[in-house]
Amino acid sequence: MALYHLHAKILSRSRGRNALASAAYRSASRLHDNLRTRRHDFTKKTGVIHSQILLPTGASEVFLDRSTLWNEVERVEKRKDAQLAREVEFALPCELKPVQAIGLARDFVRQQFVSRGMIADLNVHWDIARNGQKKPHAHVMLTMRHIDHTGFGQKNRAWNAKSLLLLWRKAWADLANERLATFGIDRRIDHRSYAARCIPLEPQSKIGPVDGPFRASRRQRQIKAHQAIADRNGRRLLHNPRLARDILSQEQQRVTRQDLARFVSRHTNGAEQFRQVFGLLEVTLGAPPTTSDAHRLVQVMDAYACAWVEAASYAAHGAPVPLRQADHLRHQGKALENLWPNARRTLDRAMGANPDLMDKMQQTGGTDRALILLRVIALQRQRDPFGVQQSLHPQHNHPEETDPDLPLPTPEGENSWRL
Repeated sequence: MALYHLHAKILSRSRGRNALASAAYRSASRLHDNLRTRRHDFTKKTGVIHSQILLPTGASEVFLDRSTLWNEVERVEKRKDAQLAREVEFALPCELKPVQAIGLARDFVRQQFVSRGMIADLNVHWDIARNGQKKPHAHVMLTMRHIDHTGFGQKNRAWNAKSLLLLWRKAWADLANERLATFGIDRRIDHRSYAARCIPLEPQSKIGPVDGPFRASRRQRQIKAHQAIADRNGRRLLHNPRLARDILSQEQQRVTRQDLARFVSRHTNGAEQFRQVFGLLEVTLGAPPTTSDAHRLVQVMDAYACAWVEAASYAAHGAPVPLRQADHLRHQGKALENLWPNARRTLDRAMGANPDLMDKMQQTGGTDRALILLRVIALQRQRDPFGVQQSLHPQHNHPEETDPDLPLPTPEGENSWRL
């Protein structure tokens, strides 16, 4: 699932940053700091699949050498609190091949940074998480001074404007979406915040590296804040599962179970909340049906029909329903209640996806009676003449009707939904 992430920050001496060390780490290379006679060696770092320096018009080609470039930056900046470079980090769509992702990152850097006169040190990382998920992203270190054939000049304060950062954020989303469409990939990213998109979820805080004293306690505070936000978002999704549809439908037309699991994992805290939200969203989206799902539904409905008819026969003769029969009816009603939210959808979709399913179920008996029962139960359950308390949700009172604001997804095989 393509995710939007673009973050910009300043690398400053006042925070202990060094241009050579930062460049060496991001490029997995070995650089020598001439000013401090120190070597920064990160050649053992893995995951860096592309490194490139891009020069604006008029810049000397000597700066194509990474060591020359960042040693000159360190030499020119005299202040102990000097701002050495700007770094922009952005996530690359994991659906792209490495060569496609590199081309996308290079085009974005040229269009938005190099064209404005910045020297860009681009590094593409193709990290793999512990769960095997790809996490491709790019780091771009940018110079902050005007550059020409004579070297660095004055700093360009216009590059610090917030409006320019907002422009970069939108430009990245537009270019990435254009490239995804070009490659025929059903994914989209959105640079806007949840608030701007009228989505009542809190943005997830990032648990990143912590510098300075009291690092352990500060990291614990980060983790607690992250978990608190995830817990609140999980409760919001339990209260209104349509939020998931609103978000996912803006990003892609087809959603797999893996996509849904990733989304829920980001917005829940702990295994129990994950299970609750994931299960609810599967029902809300209408889990792709299988033959066994339909058979199970028919069996439960048929059993309930038999229990209902038996109980009705007692009532028709003015006799009380025996306790054993009432308990049996409650049990069958509870089983049907658990399947009810997805009942009609399961039958309709299973039969649509398996044309011969009707014949198969008719051989087991009860199919026609089960379909009729959908209407019978809708009429009878509110009156509940036998005292069977079925807390079925009111929105399912009429199986033939659906919420006009929530169109049913179209099943795309056994493991995905079309939104």
